[in-house]
Amino acid sequence: DQIRYASGSLCRSRSMPWSGLLDQDLSSGMMTLVDTPFYAIEKMVFCDTPDGRRSLPAVQWEKGKYSAFEPRTVRFHLFAKGGYVAMAKRFRSEQIAEGNFRTLSEKARDVPRVKKLKGAMDMWIFPPERKPLTAADVERIHGLGFDRLLLQVFARDQASPNSAFTPAAVEKAHEYGYLIGQYHNYSWVYERRYKRDPELKAVCIRGPNGYKASGSLWGTNLKYCPGVLDDKLRAVAAEQTAYGCDTVFTDCTTAGGSLLDCFDENHPLTRATAATALGDSLRAITDQGMVAGSERGFWWGTADCHYFEGIETPIRYFNIFTRESSAQHHAGPFHIERPEDYDRYMLGFTYGPQNRVPLFQLVFHDAVVCTRRWNDHYGRDMDLWRLSDLMNIVHGTPPIVKFRGDDTPHVMKEEFKTVRKLYMRTFRDVCGWHEKIGFDEMTDHRFLSKDRLVQETRFSSGHAVVVNFGLEVWDDDRG
Repeated sequence: DQIRYASGSLCRSRSMPWSGLLDQDLSSGMMTLVDTPFYAIEKMVFCDTPDGRRSLPAVQWEKGKYSAFEPRTVRFHLFAKGGYVAMAKRFRSEQIAEGNFRTLSEKARDVPRVKKLKGAMDMWIFPPERKPLTAADVERIHGLGFDRLLLQVFARDQASPNSAFTPAAVEKAHEYGYLIGQYHNYSWVYERRYKRDPELKAVCIRGPNGYKASGSLWGTNLKYCPGVLDDKLRAVAAEQTAYGCDTVFTDCTTAGGSLLDCFDENHPLTRATAATALGDSLRAITDQGMVAGSERGFWWGTADCHYFEGIETPIRYFNIFTRESSAQHHAGPFHIERPEDYDRYMLGFTYGPQNRVPLFQLVFHDAVVCTRRWNDHYGRDMDLWRLSDLMNIVHGTPPIVKFRGDDTPHVMKEEFKTVRKLYMRTFRDVCGWHEKIGFDEMTDHRFLSKDRLVQETRFSSGHAVVVNFGLEVWDDDRG
C-alpha cells in the first residue's frame, strides 16, 4: 500500500535541489540530489513495511518545454556518518566545483558596499502618510540606537527614489553609514498597467496558448519575462544610484514561480535558461556598484544576489495562515483567530527550532545574507520575540523588522518608546553576533540535547555559539 505525496515543481518550492533521509541519530542516511531540477516534482512515497510505515523520496519528471524525453538524472548518495551537515557540504562542494559559488567577501571586492550588510538590521519602513523619509526621520532612527541598518522604504511597487528619501535624508543616512534603498516590483505587470499600455504585454511571459494572467492579494498580473528584465533593472539601478541609493531590492525575481517557460519568439525561455536570465538581471544591478536583494531565494540566484528576504521563513507553513485581504496578509496570523493546526505548523515549524536545521546556511551562509519574510518579524507576537532572536543567532542571520503601523508601534512615532528596549536587545544580540560571523562559512550545526532544544553552530572564523531554546538549565560538559 503506497500513498504518494507530491508538492509541486522542485525549482519553485525548494531552495536547493536535494533532500535527505536520516536515521534517528541524524548520522547516517541517504541524499537525493536532482541534477536536472527544472522539470522535476518533489515527492514522498509513504510505504507500509513489516517495521511500520516509512517515507521515501521520489522524483516525478515533468514534460519540458520542447520534449518529454530530454535527459534527466538524479543521484542517491549514501552517508555512513555526518548526516545533514555532510549532505549540505557535498552540495556546496559541487556548487564550488561547477563555478556557481561566490562568497560575500568576493562580491564585496566588486561592490564594496556589500561589507555594510555584515551586522546590519534589515529595516523596512512604510512611511506614515506615504511621505518620503526626511533627514530628521533618519536622525531620529539613528538616535534610537540603530547604528547599522539596511534601511529600505516602501513607497509604491514602482516608485522613483524621491518617493522614499529626500536628498537630505540620503545625505544623513550616508553620514551614519547606512545602506539605503526601496521596494521595486518589476517582475509583475499588473492588469491596470497592461490595460493602460497594451504594449507592455510584449515584455511579459507568453504561454503556449498566449498570455495568461495570475492573481494575488495585490491584483491580477502578468509576469515580466526574465529574458528582458535585465534592461529594466539596469535602468532602475542607474536611477537609484544617481539619486544616492545603495541597494536595489527587486521583489519576486528570485521567488517561487519566477522560473517559467516563455513562448514569445523575441525572448523564448525554458525554466533553465530563465534562471540564467534572472542571474543576468541581478548582475545588471551589481555591475553598477549597487547591492542587489530579492525575495525568498534559490540556489541558482546565490552567485548574483547579495541578500535574500524570506528564505528563513518556511513559506509552506506560513502562507497557509495568511488571510484574504491585503491588510490581513500584512498583519499575518497573530492578530486574528488562530485556526486549526496553527500550533502544529506555524509554531511547530516556522517557530519550532527542534524541527529545523539550517540547511541553506550550511551551504550558502558565506555567499548571501538571509532573513525571514518582511511580514514575519518581531513585534507581531511578543511571546515569540526572544525565540526569533535565538533562531537568528543559531542560523547566523540578521533580523528583519517592518514598521507599517498595524502590527507594532511605528519607529517614526512616539509610541515606539514602549518597545524600544526590546528592539535594542535584538540589535545588540543578533546584529552584534552577525557582525562577527556574517561573512563566515557555517562549518557545523548539531543538537546537543535529546529534545533538540539545545543547539550549537560553528563558523570558519573559529566563532561558535550554543543556544538553549528550552526552559531547563543546560550544563555543558565543556564548562
